Amino acid sequence: MKCISATFAFVFGLLLVFPASAQDPSFDLNAYRSYLESHTDLNADGLMVEHRAPLFRARAGIPGSIAYLDSTVIKLGLTVDEQELLRANGFMVSERLSEPSFIKAFAKVWHEDLPLFISTDAILHALHRSYDNILKSTELDILLPALSRALDLMRGGIRGLMSKYPQQEMAVPVRDVDVFLAVARALLAGEWEGDPVFGENRTQVNELLALVQAEKPVQVKLMMGTPRLLDFSQFTVRGHYTDKRYPKLASYFRAMMWLGRTEILFTKPVAQDQPIPNEEDLQRQTIDAFLLRELAGRDSARSYLDIIDDVITNLVGDSDNVTLRHLDLLASEIGLQRADELLAGERLRAFRQALAEKSFAVQRINSQILVSNPVSPVQVRPPSVFMLMGQRFIIDSYIMGNVV
Repeated sequence: MKCISATFAFVFGLLLVFPASAQDPSFDLNAYRSYLESHTDLNADGLMVEHRAPLFRARAGIPGSIAYLDSTVIKLGLTVDEQELLRANGFMVSERLSEPSFIKAFAKVWHEDLPLFISTDAILHALHRSYDNILKSTELDILLPALSRALDLMRGGIRGLMSKYPQQEMAVPVRDVDVFLAVARALLAGEWEGDPVFGENRTQVNELLALVQAEKPVQVKLMMGTPRLLDFSQFTVRGHYTDKRYPKLASYFRAMMWLGRTEILFTKPVAQDQPIPNEEDLQRQTIDAFLLRELAGRDSARSYLDIIDDVITNLVGDSDNVTLRHLDLLASEIGLQRADELLAGERLRAFRQALAEKSFAVQRINSQILVSNPVSPVQVRPPSVFMLMGQRFIIDSYIMGNVV
């Protein structure tokens, strides 16, 4: 998910009182460009010389007499260095005295009969742990079984696509969705060998599964002829998905990463020093998206996918990409009945024009690696993409991405 922590989104949401578009009216873009051009060799030390950042903006200060300081020093066994830091800065952080959880730290303070400061992060930690436990239970009991059923039902319709679309130009997109679903099903099952419908796809599926295991960014040709840089390090299992008591959580995590980070492109990204997909790639990917929509409409697969999307939307947030529901809207708007209609240039242009007018066409947070020149004022821009179970818009991730 496009987030650092879903819990902190609420806090950041309360703090945002200025519009994102607000800027300094005295800002001179030409002067900024000149500065970048004249400082191409600027390193960290040089930056600190030009713009000295204080270690602390202000010091807490130590009053002449601190209540219970003597008891604190004795009971916690503060070292001479730790006491010096306390006198110098008004606070001190000690790794030596760290505890594995807030509960254990609070218990120690209570048993030692010491004064206690309850910080905001301690309250947020309790909220986050509760949220995390609710999410974990929901994933195990509802989302994981629903995803497994949906993928199985979609796979069952792949041969029907080959019969429905016998044109030679449609053979490649049909094989694309076979590879896409085979990787997802293997990851959800915790297996490292795929079971695609078409045997000729087995090698590619297994190569992709090996890249997931390697967990490194790599250039790969996936559902288009132009290679793209995919960040397979995002498949590293983390958070509550590492809970050894529930090994299925790790498999669910990897499958959702695949479904939520495998971008099916509708437009070209704005990036530097990277291969950019051509028009043929974009047409192929657009057809891929509508083939997946057709497979999702088979039997009750769509109902399972809608359950997953609704639950995650309520627990985390809206998708930051084009979704199945958005494809429904666009298809209705331009009267698109079949995926092979997009082989015609005018139908593809009609789709792109309709998409360009929609607010959901724009990714607000980048999900993949896009390379930019650090001394250029030109910003990278992620493409408009479809994802079956996309990343979610989280305000703190949006803020971090824009700051970076």
